[in-house]
Parts: sequence; structure tokens; C-alpha cells
Amino acid sequence: MPNSAYSKLRNTLGRWSSASQGNVTIMFGVVLVAMVGTAGAAIDYIRLIEQRTVFSAAADSAVLAAISSAREAEKNGLASIPKRAKDAALNAWKINIATSSFEAKAEPNIIVSKTGSAWTAKVSYDEVSPTAFMSLLGVKAMPLKGEASASTTISKVVTYWDFHVVVDDSSSMGIGATQADMDALKADPSINCAFACHWANYSAGETDSASIAKSKGIKLRIDVVDDAVDSMVNEMISSKQGNNVRAKLWGLNDTAKTLVDLTTKLADVKDYNIELYKTPVSVGNTNYETAMAKLLADVGKAGDGKSAVDPKKAVFIVTDGIHDTGFWTGNATFEWYSDHIMGTIDPAACTAMKNNGVLVGVLYIDYITPNGYEGAMDPVKPGVLPSLQSCSSEGLFFNATSPAEITKSMKEMLAAAMGMGAVHLTE
Repeated sequence: MPNSAYSKLRNTLGRWSSASQGNVTIMFGVVLVAMVGTAGAAIDYIRLIEQRTVFSAAADSAVLAAISSAREAEKNGLASIPKRAKDAALNAWKINIATSSFEAKAEPNIIVSKTGSAWTAKVSYDEVSPTAFMSLLGVKAMPLKGEASASTTISKVVTYWDFHVVVDDSSSMGIGATQADMDALKADPSINCAFACHWANYSAGETDSASIAKSKGIKLRIDVVDDAVDSMVNEMISSKQGNNVRAKLWGLNDTAKTLVDLTTKLADVKDYNIELYKTPVSVGNTNYETAMAKLLADVGKAGDGKSAVDPKKAVFIVTDGIHDTGFWTGNATFEWYSDHIMGTIDPAACTAMKNNGVLVGVLYIDYITPNGYEGAMDPVKPGVLPSLQSCSSEGLFFNATSPAEITKSMKEMLAAAMGMGAVHLTE
């Protein structure tokens, strides 16, 4: 090859080599940006998913808060229900959004309305989530929007219910209903005790302290519970459709004893005068083990509520939570005296009911320990509250002390049981 031709070829290859190196640099830069953008997109997307989860949960909480507020306000005859419901929804929204690192730029759109007797709430939000890495690819933000709605349904299908109302009528429920009643019991020389639970020799014509208290107008806790049951049954009567609701009244003492058998005549339950369970002497007479076994066998399995022969079932237990017998049982933990073996309810007995599809409601009425009896109560009282909470179905545990609180809790327990499944959440 002539020298001139060789020189031309070499120069041409040299120029191509120099240009190629520049192209590689440019291409590498382009690929690097794409790779960083792609990897960053995954990070931005994960962050967006987390934000969507928080916002979706906030919207769910908001609509449920709105519906609950509207129903409660309506039940209590309050005014400005839609505003109350919106305020409750916004508060729930803010509490949930606070868990996110992303700050909402605007409040959600909240709509609360009523059609017939049904309340509906809708919460929608429309935000953008700024990106960190995807901005390299020109994507500055991603949409963050959604909505949730909830409503109380108007059921045209009759639901059949069996309610088993179980009232602790043992001696400990003979305490004065209020402090004034306790003082009156102690001040009366024929009683001289905060509890009207001292039984008499009836064959000899003696009168027990509960009867004395009643004759003198001193109200006992059992009387308050009786009034509360009456109020709850009134709610059953007003909400029933034909004969779709039955009720049975039980006394809980050394076993579970029928006071009023299962009936559609709800007035029979309301009109029954619940009194303390009388024993020959003042010995322990609250046996949860025996009582719960009997209830489990009698109540049986719950149905779908579509017919009278397959009703939904609920057991409402009203008690002060102290197991007290004259002998040892599986749930007893402490011996005060040989005729007072103490303990609490065994949640396993309630679990067996719940496994049968039965709703278990519990109203815990705080056990008030009389002065001088701390040695009997202190070893077992710490276990009362957790045991009763574990016994109840979710959302059906209540705690009350005063007469007003007891009545309110009984009505709320019924409403909660009948309302379970009545609020529907949709996305």
C-alpha cells in the first residue's frame, strides 16, 4: 500500500476512535440517568404505596366515624347531625394522616346524607405525591386520590333474634345502689351492713335484710339492674318486627336458673321482679363454672337469623365478676374461708359460646369491697376485669357503676349487638 494511502487510513481510524470514545461517554451518561431513574422509580412507587395505605385507612376511619356519630346523635335526639358527623370524620382523618410523613395539602371532601332512615357518609381525597428520583425522568409527582363510603342499611328482610339476659342475682348484688343507700343499710340497726344479703330462718318467721331494705325504700344494686333490664327490653319492643325477637331471663348464682323462659312476650321479661337469690345462710353463691356450662348447653348454636327456627343469638351477662362458692372449682384461685372459695369467670367458657356463633355481651358492674373485707377481695379482684373482657365478643364489653351508667350500658349493649354488620364499608 502506498505510504500516502496508509497515512490517510490511519488518520481516518484515529478520528473514528476519538469520536467513538466521546459517544461511549455520552451513551454511558444516558444509560446511567435511565438506570438511576428506574431504580429511583421503585423507591418512589413504594413510598406512594405506603402513602396510599395511610390515606385509604384514614378515609375508612373517617366514614365509619361519621356513621357512628350520626347514629349516636340521632339516638340521643341531638341537632345538627350532619355537621357532627363531618366533624367526627375530619377528626378521625387527621389522626390517621398524622401517622404518615406525607402532609396532606387539603382537607378531604366529606359528604354526610340521610335517605329514609339510612345514613350514608362519603370521604374523597385528591392529592399528588412529589417524587424524588423519578423527577430525573421528568415525572415530578404522582396522583394520590381515592374515596371510601359507608352506610347503615335499611334491611327489608326480618332478622330473628334470641336474647338471653343473664343477671347476677347473688348476695354481692345486695349492696346499696348508691353511697347513700349503703349508708342507710349500715345505719339501720336491723341490717347494720352495706350488703342486704343476710338471710333469715324463714320457717321461724324471720325476715331477711333484703326484704327489710325494700320495705324502707332503700334501693339495692339488684334493683338498679332490674330497672336497666326493663329499659333494654323496652328497646327490644320498639325495634322488633312482629315476633322476630325472643328473650329469656336468667339468674346467675350457684348455677344459671331460668327466671322467665324464652318468649316473644317481651313484656313478661320486663315485668319480672328480679330479686336476690336466697340461700339458707350467707355463703358464697356465685358459681361461674356451673352457670356457664348450663348456659352453653341451653343456648346452643346461633343461626343466620333468616327464620324463627334459626335465629341469631346473643347472651348478655350482667355481673360484678366475683366467683364465690363453698367448694373448689376449676376457676377458683383463693380460699378465704371454707365456705368462700373465690375466683373469676373462665373466659374459655365464653369462647365455647362464641365458637357457636353466639354474641357474648358483658356488663361489668364494679365490685365494691366493704370496709374490712379487703382480705377476701384483694387476691381475686385484679383478675376480674381482664377475665370479663376476654369473655365478651369484640365491641360488647361495658363497664358501669352508677345507676344511670348501668341503664345506658344495657341499652348500648343491645344496640351494639343488633347493629353488628349493619354498617357497610365500600371502596
